Amino acid sequence: MADHFEFAGDKEWDLDDGTSTWDEYYMYGTRTPPHESGDEQQVVASQGREQGEHYSPSRQQPGSHDQFYQHSRVPPIARAIRAQENISPRKWQTSGEPKKASRRLPPPRLTALDDNAAQAAWRAHAEPVDQIRIPVGLILPADKGQRRYRHEEIAHHHGTFILGKHEQGHGGNKTCGIWGEPGAVARTKDAIRKWVEDETSGRNSERSASFTKVVSLTPANMEKAEKRWAKEVTKQRYRQDPAPNARFGAVGSFHWPVDDCKPEEVLGGSSEALDPIRMDCSCYIGFNSMLGVFRVMGKASAVQLGLQRLRQTCFQISAKHVAPVRLYLLWWPQSFVPLYVYLQDYERPAITSPQDVKRAKPGYSPRGEDDMEDEERSKCAASDTKTNTERVRSLILNMLTKLHYYHGSIQMRIRFGTFIFRQFKAPKDDLYDLKEYESMTRESQFQADVTREFGDKPTEDALLASFQQTTGLIAPSDPTTSALAHVKPTYSATFTFSNKASGSVGELRLTVEWQEVSDNVDRRDATCEQTYTGWTRLDRDTDSPTPLLDVSLTNLNSGKAWQFDVVASQPVEEWRVPQQLQKFARNLSIDLAKAKSEEPFVRYNAYVPNLRSEQQRVTHRYTLVRSDFTLELSRFQNLVHNQRVDVAGSLLSAAPGGQAIIYEHRWSLQVYRPEWNNMFMQNERLSIGRAAGWSDDAATWFPDDANPDSTGDEGLGWEQLVDKLARIEAVVTRAQAEAYVDK
Repeated sequence: MADHFEFAGDKEWDLDDGTSTWDEYYMYGTRTPPHESGDEQQVVASQGREQGEHYSPSRQQPGSHDQFYQHSRVPPIARAIRAQENISPRKWQTSGEPKKASRRLPPPRLTALDDNAAQAAWRAHAEPVDQIRIPVGLILPADKGQRRYRHEEIAHHHGTFILGKHEQGHGGNKTCGIWGEPGAVARTKDAIRKWVEDETSGRNSERSASFTKVVSLTPANMEKAEKRWAKEVTKQRYRQDPAPNARFGAVGSFHWPVDDCKPEEVLGGSSEALDPIRMDCSCYIGFNSMLGVFRVMGKASAVQLGLQRLRQTCFQISAKHVAPVRLYLLWWPQSFVPLYVYLQDYERPAITSPQDVKRAKPGYSPRGEDDMEDEERSKCAASDTKTNTERVRSLILNMLTKLHYYHGSIQMRIRFGTFIFRQFKAPKDDLYDLKEYESMTRESQFQADVTREFGDKPTEDALLASFQQTTGLIAPSDPTTSALAHVKPTYSATFTFSNKASGSVGELRLTVEWQEVSDNVDRRDATCEQTYTGWTRLDRDTDSPTPLLDVSLTNLNSGKAWQFDVVASQPVEEWRVPQQLQKFARNLSIDLAKAKSEEPFVRYNAYVPNLRSEQQRVTHRYTLVRSDFTLELSRFQNLVHNQRVDVAGSLLSAAPGGQAIIYEHRWSLQVYRPEWNNMFMQNERLSIGRAAGWSDDAATWFPDDANPDSTGDEGLGWEQLVDKLARIEAVVTRAQAEAYVDK
């Protein structure tokens, strides 16, 4: 008699805080799934956002000297005049476009390609309509973990399904069966033959240029590849329905815990998203829609492993609904605390071409005034700074505990820029008192941003030289480079393509990087090689990466802020990208001469369908001394194509004649650990029903400089990082003072 396992999702999670149903657990973000230890984590609930009218009284931009040094308060007569204006100071105002919030959508599908009718027939054990032989070098992977997809893409394009029919091949070929309608099968065979002919004859057709050519495997590698092929074909049978009279050593049951979401909406009509589990665990998985129960069939050990992976699949679904954390905090690195806060105009990046495009309206940035040196207030400022920085640390670590099961491309960065309002209450008589300001920033309607650019053009132009003249703060990341001025920059471009064909998914984003290669210090003979190409899909409602954490530390004495953010997007394999966009990516190149100037330097086909925007960057990376943190200074330039909305979200008139709107180049500054990228790479490659293996403790993410492998005092590394940020800000402050003294 077979063993039987009962695995009820709503019982296993043991929600001891009154959250008794999985729909609360899953749909509303009140809880998140535990990691290996079983500990449950609290979620910071997202707040609703309200939109007010577009008006805010603000202080005009002071002169160049006053812009850096302290400002006097608004004269009483000016305050009285403004008080007579028929404006309600307590209404919520907007500056630019308020941030879009992602709608509460059904959970994302966990399968990239749904079954078509042909694949459903194969799962039901239908015989193939026809078969074809394909050269071994075109479908056998040269290395473990690689796989060729071209023949599968051709079949899917024609509405058919193709798969290795059996383990053995003939004459250097592998036999594949094709399922589908006879006419579609014939067209599939013709297309595959054309592809094989192009590949084996050395032709470079546009459709095959992005795929690996026939690989000549050594005998040893051929033997390994044959074994992997045989194992792969054998495992494929678990993707099919079990035979009607099949007998199993064990049968397990998993009760689907989500009442508001049907499995086929997330996993596909045949639960095809679970195919990796079926193949990895060598078990059959079927769904009984009448009972809402998954049946897992196979050996006892395989069934237990399959049930565990199913449970963790639900954790992955829940991870996509983690409530984003957004918080605005203050810090006082100089210990000067102002009594009042006023709003200063912030000029957004200027448009250089075409000249007749309407510019975006200025933003508003808070500034403190009437600060005075008082010993008691200085102590309070130091205490508040320490409290707020520790709060940031706790929020980051808490968010990390929720991301073990998050499948996506995740990035964590610490960015330095200008704090600007998006939605806020207008100040009374042009001034907030400090407590009033802090109370407003805690309200759910309040919205603000830290700019991508530093926010002060004269200072930005002096940043690189200022950091290259420092001692004891940064060092070249390449040990073979001796001087900071000799660090070779990297070049990158990010392209965003609109998705007009389907509103069910977000826009595609392409990121390409080039590295300068030269043996000479003066780099006169420098060339560039492409080092990275990656595709991701953005949030469909916001047309940007999904924000998971957005916490800022603002210094009101300068209006500058450190932004700690964690964002995610969905990785897209290149073969799933439209052919026209693949060709666009392959033909990209850069002009080094233009890259060293202020002109756009990426070369590509002038006509690209659905290209919405691009950003070109020249990046200088340095290592913070006695640590593995990277300081990144980037000169970037935005170009917007055929759009009416600029990159800051403010309304614009479209450029005439379909021209691109070109913005002036600006500079950005950010800090991060390269190891963060390596750890989050596990999430990008996460298989269904698995968790990322990195640790979420402070010692892993913010290690002690002197002893990075230590697991002792977890707060020491964070304190060292905060000290580094303060030193970086001090360099920027000096550069700003020198920039305006020179003027």
